[in-house]
Amino acid sequence: MKYVIPAAITLFIIAWVAIYALPASEVLSVATVEPVAAVMAEDVIPTESLKGYLDALTNSSTLTFVDYSKYLIAVCDPHRAFKTYQKVKDRRAELAKAIEAARVQGQAKQKAVLDSEKLKASPEELIELKADLKAFLAIANDKISTVSRTISQDGYADVYAAIAKVAEQRGVEIVLSKEIFPLVSKTTAELRNKVYLRRPVLYSADALDITDDVIEMLNREVAE
Repeated sequence: MKYVIPAAITLFIIAWVAIYALPASEVLSVATVEPVAAVMAEDVIPTESLKGYLDALTNSSTLTFVDYSKYLIAVCDPHRAFKTYQKVKDRRAELAKAIEAARVQGQAKQKAVLDSEKLKASPEELIELKADLKAFLAIANDKISTVSRTISQDGYADVYAAIAKVAEQRGVEIVLSKEIFPLVSKTTAELRNKVYLRRPVLYSADALDITDDVIEMLNREVAE
């Protein structure tokens, strides 16, 4: 036999159970809430199942919440550490020189193609010069991309290692990423990226920031 129970009464039953029947340490889990929501949509609950749903609510799995007050927490801006890491600066300076050398060499090859066209060189010669220019640019771009990626990979690996060392020295158990970006943006997409995607920590006291210590450790190891 089935009884039709209005949605308002169903909500009242669930609210009563949540307030009075559940122990203070227990909360509803998604697994137990979803079946009830599905039945509420129909407003029809089989008599033999009603007690089962209420029992499921009162005996639902406990969701545990971490009490972060028990842990020592710090923040660090890994990107500022990366940018001020002397090893990264030195490697980027070397890369800039290589890029400039490739640019000069590429311009020379391009000029050779243009001069040959003006001098009405043979089609075979033009094809060879253009092929040489295209191959040079492809190789140069690939090399520059590879070196740039390696600098970032190695640099951030060193930054994260330094963060772990500083945290261990201070007895810190959790380090959160702290990034501060000016909210002034040229586009809505840029603003959305800053606000939603790149601001994991909204506020932290200056005393919690270990970025300067991380930078000092990185550059001290370079000097040694």
